[in-house]
Amino acid sequence: MAALTADQIQSIEERFPQVFQRPFHKRFGPLMLLGGIFLYLLYSLWFFNLPQVMRESHWERLPLFLTQWISYD
Repeated sequence: MAALTADQIQSIEERFPQVFQRPFHKRFGPLMLLGGIFLYLLYSLWFFNLPQVMRESHWERLPLFLTQWISYD
């Protein structure tokens, strides 16, 4: 297999520009998805006020709840 020269690469790019210029959503889709997930997590933390809920929880009851949940199954 022979390596392509710069002129050959340029001619291929000129003949098939759609191959080398991907749409915005295909280039940045995964990044936008991760950003959306991060924003959703921040929103859910704010909406449900999770830091305060975690602070005011009765953690001493957790073993009792877990044993009842396991014994129910």
